[in-house]
Amino acid sequence: MLKKKEISLFLVFFILLFLILHFFKSSHQPEKPSYKCSDCNVILIVVDALRADHLCFHGYTRNTSPFLCELAKESWLFSNTVSQSGSTMESVSSLFTSKFPYKDDVINLRGSDKTLTEVLKENGYYTKAIVGHTHVKSVFGFSKGFHEFDDNFNFTRKANEITNLAIDWLRNNDKKPFFLWLHYREPHSPYDPPQTYFDMFYEPFIGDAEYHNYTIYGRESNVSSETIHNLSIAYDANIRFLDDNLKTLFEYLNNSGILDDTLIIVTADHGESLGEHFIFDHNDLYYSIIHVPLILKHPR
Repeated sequence: MLKKKEISLFLVFFILLFLILHFFKSSHQPEKPSYKCSDCNVILIVVDALRADHLCFHGYTRNTSPFLCELAKESWLFSNTVSQSGSTMESVSSLFTSKFPYKDDVINLRGSDKTLTEVLKENGYYTKAIVGHTHVKSVFGFSKGFHEFDDNFNFTRKANEITNLAIDWLRNNDKKPFFLWLHYREPHSPYDPPQTYFDMFYEPFIGDAEYHNYTIYGRESNVSSETIHNLSIAYDANIRFLDDNLKTLFEYLNNSGILDDTLIIVTADHGESLGEHFIFDHNDLYYSIIHVPLILKHPR
């Protein structure tokens, strides 16, 4: 057994060791950065029908999103973000109200629920939206709280149109701080990427072209596995087209200095089923349809 003197020496040793380690830790601890951003601009980018597992930071092998993957490295990346609906109108309504689509009866924004935009507006933000899909037009109440709401199109706008409109507005805007919401239509159907993007991912179909009944764009259709294969390629090509346009937008934000004072959130309203469960569409609640990306880029 240890003698009292030996026990005392052990206690002194451990106390000294604790003090040394505590001093070393406190003296070498880097200063915690300040994340306060009370006067920052906010840009919310909502991508339509972008499923998370078709992006590289969720393990996808096709090079659909090189820019978003670089952005994620210098941002907070959330790996298990779930949309509150498999449909655009309900999920975006939920995003802007923090309420559930069906439990709280928030199906669009034509009701009286207070929105994120209204809160920001009340706190001195100039609010602007540029949207690319008819399901988030002002007729459904999505212009609520916005000083400017650009939905001047028929059914959809392409990603390059949204990016160009955003850059034009940012170049001429003198309102600070501002909240800018951009709703990109791609990669939502119709899967119509520029041909060069489709060629980038094209792989010839191998195997028997079996036919099955699929729900495609809400309609029952008997289509071949080769058609499903090509639709999947077109979907990925649309993601890459979007990714290149986001890169163009961020290059402008960086070169103009706006990025230094702007909090940016990139997410999606829902994902997409690409043949799973014999569905090539969304509007259901399978994980491929409700698992969405979420990237938060903080200027500090």
